[in-house]
Amino acid sequence: MKRARALLILVCLVACSSFAVAQFKAEAGTESAKATLVHFIELSKRQALRTPEARKILSNEALKWDTPSFGDLGVSPDKMILLDKETSVGRVQWHGQNNYVADLYFYLGFDGTWKIGAVRRLALTGIVEMAYNGLRLKKTLTQEEQDELSNLELVLASDEVLRAWFGRNVSALNRLYELTRSMHTGEYVFLIRQEKSYPKIRQMLKELHLDGLEVQQDGNVQITIGGVTDNTVGFIYSPSNHPPPIDPSSYIWVEGVANKWFLFRTT
Repeated sequence: MKRARALLILVCLVACSSFAVAQFKAEAGTESAKATLVHFIELSKRQALRTPEARKILSNEALKWDTPSFGDLGVSPDKMILLDKETSVGRVQWHGQNNYVADLYFYLGFDGTWKIGAVRRLALTGIVEMAYNGLRLKKTLTQEEQDELSNLELVLASDEVLRAWFGRNVSALNRLYELTRSMHTGEYVFLIRQEKSYPKIRQMLKELHLDGLEVQQDGNVQITIGGVTDNTVGFIYSPSNHPPPIDPSSYIWVEGVANKWFLFRTT
């Protein structure tokens, strides 16, 4: 009888332990993080981000936010990435005037429950928008101005638009990568489209309306569409399939778009 009771207790302990592990995985997974972000979006739409209910799901720098709403957000993040068991990031679309769409990246931490700690987006886009609108208002454009306008349009594009652009231009990007590697001597290289030392690369960058590229020490080739100072957007080809990690102070978003190709944003 005692042995039967001991066995029953052991089975119960194992079952309870398994349940606890499964429960933790569920709570600390992307679905739970996504639910927190959806709750935040709902509160934002109700102009309720200053309420105690909202404060319960905020942490770190997010506790300093002093706004009732983030404006016109999508109803749900379209993608969640689990960086580790206690850190996640979700992408949410923000809708502005004239059908403008920007991607916001919300960073969440898990300390028993998921909480939103920070948000990032491509910064200093106001400068880009001013240049873009100024060119659009001109009745006629030179070839150089048309090239600049096409570049600025890509800089301001959403991730969805850039993924579609990548799909249409992947063959050209692969050729650009192969050309870069064939001319690379092993040292770190940074090129902009005004660079005259590599005329073939310069011509390809111009044709694709890209700002420049760099061959990094780890072998990755980062092709930059554009941006302002360190706030850039573009694509990375990683021969080892190891892109830079997502970090709210550096690469704020990294997303696979094809084999060894990644969309990136920095700040």
